[in-house]
Amino acid sequence: MTQILAAFDILPMSGKSGDTQIRVALAVKTKSGKIRTWEGVDRRKFFSLMHNFKPELIGTDNPYEILESGEDYTSFYNRLPPVSSLVHVNADHRGNMVNLGSLMRKHKVKGWDKKSPLKTALSMIKLLEIGEGVAIEPFESETIIKVGQPKRHKKGGWSQARYARQNEEVVAFITNTIKEILQKNSIEFDLVSVETKFCAKSSRFHTFEDRLKIAQLFTNVRLRPAHVKFISPPRPTVKKRYLKKENHPKVMTTRSYQRRILVGIDPGTTVGIAILDLNGKPLEVLSQRQISKGEIIQAITEYGIPVVFCSDVSPIPQLVSKLAATFESEILSPNTLLSKLDKRELAKEVNFRVNNNHESDALAAAVNGYKQIRSRFNNLNTEGLKRIEIDLSKALVLKGLNSVDARTAVLNMRRKPERKVLEREPEGPSQQLLNRVDNLLKFMAESEFTVANLRAHLSKLESDIERERIQKDRLIRELKKSRDRNIRDALAKELVANKSRELSSIRKELSMSNVQNKKLEKKVKSLQEALWIGLQEGAYPLKVLDVFSGSGIDEIYAQRVSEGDLILVLDGSGGGPRTALKLVERRPRIIFVRDKMFTPEALEVFHDFKIPVMDADGYNIRVLESVAIIHPLDFEKAIHDYEILLRNQTRIKNIDGIIGALSNYKFERRSIMEAPDYDDYEFEEEDEI
Repeated sequence: MTQILAAFDILPMSGKSGDTQIRVALAVKTKSGKIRTWEGVDRRKFFSLMHNFKPELIGTDNPYEILESGEDYTSFYNRLPPVSSLVHVNADHRGNMVNLGSLMRKHKVKGWDKKSPLKTALSMIKLLEIGEGVAIEPFESETIIKVGQPKRHKKGGWSQARYARQNEEVVAFITNTIKEILQKNSIEFDLVSVETKFCAKSSRFHTFEDRLKIAQLFTNVRLRPAHVKFISPPRPTVKKRYLKKENHPKVMTTRSYQRRILVGIDPGTTVGIAILDLNGKPLEVLSQRQISKGEIIQAITEYGIPVVFCSDVSPIPQLVSKLAATFESEILSPNTLLSKLDKRELAKEVNFRVNNNHESDALAAAVNGYKQIRSRFNNLNTEGLKRIEIDLSKALVLKGLNSVDARTAVLNMRRKPERKVLEREPEGPSQQLLNRVDNLLKFMAESEFTVANLRAHLSKLESDIERERIQKDRLIRELKKSRDRNIRDALAKELVANKSRELSSIRKELSMSNVQNKKLEKKVKSLQEALWIGLQEGAYPLKVLDVFSGSGIDEIYAQRVSEGDLILVLDGSGGGPRTALKLVERRPRIIFVRDKMFTPEALEVFHDFKIPVMDADGYNIRVLESVAIIHPLDFEKAIHDYEILLRNQTRIKNIDGIIGALSNYKFERRSIMEAPDYDDYEFEEEDEI
């Protein structure tokens, strides 16, 4: 089947280097073989075209160019169709970048022009057809398929029940379709479905298969109008898969088990590995970030059985010691401290391409180790020996045999066991001893050969077990998540409810604060206006008391009422003598009342403390929110009117006293004049006692 391929190249002066958005030249090869091209495509249109054509491979010469600032491969892949993979076309099987021009010339690709992004995109499609490049795989081999209701905004003319039933029937139908396809392809899965009174509200498939493999099963399947998503958890480190597998086959064969190798290790976050044969020829140099011990063993055993591990530092790092203990190999380190220049010179001696300092240090360690053991093979006679036998004899020398015994042991392995004969000539003690030595040497060589093969196979199994353990841990975590899902949901609902209550309370407090702020703003504005008028006209400020009550007095006290202040009471009917006494504590200079005068009892308290109380209607008082102002002339007039009122009240009081005294005198005189005269009174008989 013809693949749908796409390739793009970023336009000059676009993207992160400038203020403009990312724009690319895009080429797509359809299933029919037709080439379609676009220039100046932004990211939004790019993703739209990818979903329209759904290419299996999307080639680029630099995967980082299409990513926005702060974006990673996972979020970029989530915007692509699930069947698509991003391919770095000019990367080798180890993920290292190679020159794009060299690659074009190697495969004789015509029409490439590095100055033309569109021609570059077209040429990269040809490289994808050949199989060049490394596919970027940011997801684990685990896929979740979520099926939800169609994204419809309105129910139209349907009833609500019919609308809900129609949506849930769609979910049930698509769920059954996906289930049948997975079962047909023998893919194990877990299914969780939210059932309703009609059909199903949503469903969720969980399988430990690659996202790309699962998505390809549904390439030609219509899943609409249901909302279907393919989700996979991201890998801790991005995996890269070489497209052309036949150009880089694994070398783990029976012969590779028989080959003996020397390995240089540079430990660290990024581990460098250099592999040499026992002739000092480099077989491979590689490096990888955050690689496990099992992965290192797997990479090494692809090329042979290690008999020597080398380090570029002393003391020996722990990783090197563990690897050597796994294979029971010899460990070598430099006799003197190697400088960076020394390591660079050692790496240059073998003329093998390295990509970073980790690979260079590992290669230097391997070359230095080979120089230390090279002299041990000087006396070894390899004439007539096969390459495998030479490797085995050198391994026996490294195990402690001398050169002659190592050769003899390998040659004895060729000898077939002799058949037992009934009659043979007796052998002397010397010949018997020699035969026993030969047999021991043969047994030693065969044992080393067998044990080395078993040890390499055991290391491979340990690596496989480690991968299985990781898979098992992932399954256990998923099972635990599944068991705790209900608890998490309940806790989440409770947390949401608590947060909603807190949010509601905060909103109320914010609303009250806004109201209070507006009041304060009005007060500040009125104070500013009063201050401005006071400065312009010399007016006096008055503290405004809205209601004559205890709480109202507390509010005005908060404005720092002090002795001698002027107070305007808007409503004086609320309180009595006790409220008046509370206001008297601050000894105001004068009190103006705008509406409803104080009660007589309260007025009496103010008069006793000689605090003027005047009706505000007779004076020009201007009220501004929380403050009022009065012109100095009106203030003086109020004081003058109060003094007149006080004198009049005193005069009236005096007159009332005089009138009272006269009334008492008249009463007393009338009593005297109207009293009876008992001297002329004649008693009757009945009155006598």
